[in-house]
Amino acid sequence: MLDAFEILRHHEQRNLAWTFKYYLGTDMPDAHRAMGDVAATEDIMREQILRYELRGTPAEVVSELRYPFLDSGRRLKVDGEHVIVCFGKHRGKTLKELTESDPGYVVWMTENLDTEVVEILRRYVHFESAEVPSYPEAPEPGS
Repeated sequence: MLDAFEILRHHEQRNLAWTFKYYLGTDMPDAHRAMGDVAATEDIMREQILRYELRGTPAEVVSELRYPFLDSGRRLKVDGEHVIVCFGKHRGKTLKELTESDPGYVVWMTENLDTEVVEILRRYVHFESAEVPSYPEAPEPGS
């Protein structure tokens, strides 16, 4: 099977110099120099903001770009008024369902996932951690 994305990756490097030329139409000055790379990134972002008419605070823009997902890892997403789990054994369940059926798993998520997901959980799940049982440890292989 021929894959268009594989062809693209082979022929387009998609690095900072390529991105600079794509957005600004010229070769990047001072490529691979720390300050030159910073200045190029700033120029690219300025052009992206203008070209794509990005409005709002950085947090608002990030939220709009990710929608319907709430986090960069695409573990949680919004569906109407519900937050849906997009990974693991509870994939497809709402956080509300999960806090009712397996509250220990929510605790496990807060203890084991990255801080971005934990902050989202804190916003959307209201529970007293003292009242929620700990999620059991997975058995050792072979036990």
